[in-house]
Amino acid sequence: MAQFGVGNGFPYCLEKVDVSGLGYWETLGDIDIDSLDFMSDEEIKEDKKKSFKAAVGIAWGGSFCDPICDDTPIRMYLGDVDLKENFIGHGLNECTPPSATIDYVSETLNVSLCGFEEFTNFLDIEQSTPVKYYKRKESNRDYNYTVYYGAEQCATVPVFIFSGNPKKVWQYDPDCILAIQEDAEYERQYYDSNYINGVCVGEYDNTTTLTHGAFNEGTIVSTTQKDVNFNNQVTGTIVLSEEDTEQAALDRAIEAGPIIDNLRTSIWEVRTYQKEFVKQVSKYRIHLNFLKEDSHYKVTPIIQRRSLVLESGSGPWEEVEVDPFLFTATSNVHTIDDEGEMIELDHVQGYEYRMWDLTIEEV
Repeated sequence: MAQFGVGNGFPYCLEKVDVSGLGYWETLGDIDIDSLDFMSDEEIKEDKKKSFKAAVGIAWGGSFCDPICDDTPIRMYLGDVDLKENFIGHGLNECTPPSATIDYVSETLNVSLCGFEEFTNFLDIEQSTPVKYYKRKESNRDYNYTVYYGAEQCATVPVFIFSGNPKKVWQYDPDCILAIQEDAEYERQYYDSNYINGVCVGEYDNTTTLTHGAFNEGTIVSTTQKDVNFNNQVTGTIVLSEEDTEQAALDRAIEAGPIIDNLRTSIWEVRTYQKEFVKQVSKYRIHLNFLKEDSHYKVTPIIQRRSLVLESGSGPWEEVEVDPFLFTATSNVHTIDDEGEMIELDHVQGYEYRMWDLTIEEV
């Protein structure tokens, strides 16, 4: 070994590789990812010598390793390769197959519509799906009055007179944070009749100021048609207007800003009777290790999806057809992304998508 010292016993300097992020690794001795925790410091020290001898033999054309391990030896580290204490032994790229780590970033919008639910079926109005919500509701109430004829007109029963309809308006501010109520006032009078010296005499009396909330009897109906059978009782109409839409709710959530995390699924829920739904986008970037320089690779993400409707729940997972990533390795590492940006998982309303796994093939 006339060239001893060129690479600490090797005819060339060995590449230093951090193997701590791999799913599996092994040295040219007896250490691997599974056995490391069960070995003493002395055993690890001796194994480093063993892997060194095997690596030197391979570099100089010897036969210290299994014949299938005929690639270039490397120096293996658990962590920072510039720290001597992280060195764990010598290995081979061929003995450590290509592996991948995946970075995830998610942006979650918790979306909520505001307002009042549209008329329900007890009012005999067909319900749509999904339910609509309205930022403004108006309720008008009228007081019917009874007319008396003949002598009964002087039975000291008041005849109710009203001017205008009491109206109450419920509405939300533009940001759907506060509910604003408007309670309009109106006046009610009654006409009192009595016999005085045999003559029926009547007069208006007891003018009272009331509001919408002062009515505590009768029936609210969903039509302006008055029921003639309702005497001295409440009828009225409820009107919904200014519908709040999912897009408007999304715009508010976007303006408020998403929740940033590293969740691995993209979600876009379909709501039915709920006001709330989630829209979540997940993005990923793939880091590949232990590639062979100038070799051709095909990396295929395994992406799955399932239906996601709030009332009916989630459906079964099914695989989605995905185009593989094809490339030629220019070093032992490679990053797969979208021209420097992270790759966005598919995102379709009514589904949840996830990156389940991936395959790495040398082609």
